[in-house]
Amino acid sequence: MCCVPDAEEELANVRLASRIRAAIDRRRLTQTTSAALMCVDQPKVSAILQGWLGNLSCERWMRLLTALGRVVELTISAKTQDHAHGRIHDFVAAYV
Repeated sequence: MCCVPDAEEELANVRLASRIRAAIDRRRLTQTTSAALMCVDQPKVSAILQGWLGNLSCERWMRLLTALGRVVELTISAKTQDHAHGRIHDFVAAYV
């Protein structure tokens, strides 16, 4: 079986970026206003909205989301038979 290194982590980052975009869209924020709320510069917001994910940690993604008024919950559960190695992207579904 061929797999992309860190594919689940990349998928988690894509989903988190999608949640940031949704939060910005929902509140109808400009990139400048979003940047001020998240304490980043406007080009960083632009890059995230264009799909550039960089090397942001999960903690950083969570801070950006909470700065946009989102509640972030992390759920940890036991591995199942179907997923003997665990799954990073399971926890992303818990993000609001």
